Amino acid sequence: MKNSSPRIGITLSGGGARGIAHIGVLKALLEVGIRPTIVSGTSSGAIVGTLYAYGASIEEISAFARVGSNLRLLRIGNPLKGFIKLTMLRERLDPVIPEDCFECLKYPLYITATDLQRGKLAIFSEGELIAPVMASCAIPLVFNPVKIDGFQYVDGGLYMNLPSQPIREKCDILIGSDVMPLVQQEVDPLKSMLSIGNRVFDLAVSNNSEESRRLCDHLIDPKDIDTYHVYNFTRADELIEVGYRAAMEDMDHLHRLIEQYKHGEAMHGMM
Repeated sequence: MKNSSPRIGITLSGGGARGIAHIGVLKALLEVGIRPTIVSGTSSGAIVGTLYAYGASIEEISAFARVGSNLRLLRIGNPLKGFIKLTMLRERLDPVIPEDCFECLKYPLYITATDLQRGKLAIFSEGELIAPVMASCAIPLVFNPVKIDGFQYVDGGLYMNLPSQPIREKCDILIGSDVMPLVQQEVDPLKSMLSIGNRVFDLAVSNNSEESRRLCDHLIDPKDIDTYHVYNFTRADELIEVGYRAAMEDMDHLHRLIEQYKHGEAMHGMM
């Protein structure tokens, strides 16, 4: 029998505004005494994961999301030219995380982005912090790529939208919070270059998330999250509640996993 509690990890998917639901997931976990101590995230999941890993409270992370909504933090630019800059995200994060480095975080954090030039997944876990977060959020056709050490990076969702793999072997129980379900798209909205590009991106995300979902011991995927548009950042409180309800719905399963681990019975990918 194991005498210690399991080391719990959480992986937070990308999903634009839907990523605000991750705040509700974390709120539910902390309320019942389950505290993840290793974190991975992509895109909006990288933002929430960074704030949590830094040690911000749920109230502080929620306030960040609400202010971001009011300022239209992730405004859509001209799809032919890309988003002007992601400097607004940096301007919002700098005061919250004055030390711009992974080493200043309370918990280990892994952020994914896509290396455009070398055509591969990039996983950031040390050194400069804010630039990788910005890169992870740079949705193609919407935001400009972010340059780091001479290479251009965009949204990590192209290769790994739910970054389970970087932390799977670093934790005993892995919780996944996935806010990007694939739903059938009506034909009419797929008329503009931006709408078609977004749909292609969604298909790529769905395809690369299958293995990541299987690697999770406990998966939280809000069933009604698809009713919220990925670019609608004005409904933060609703999205937090969606994530909270989804996490609470199957909390008994997570408690059973923790007890099984304590008795030496837990296995990877039990979902």
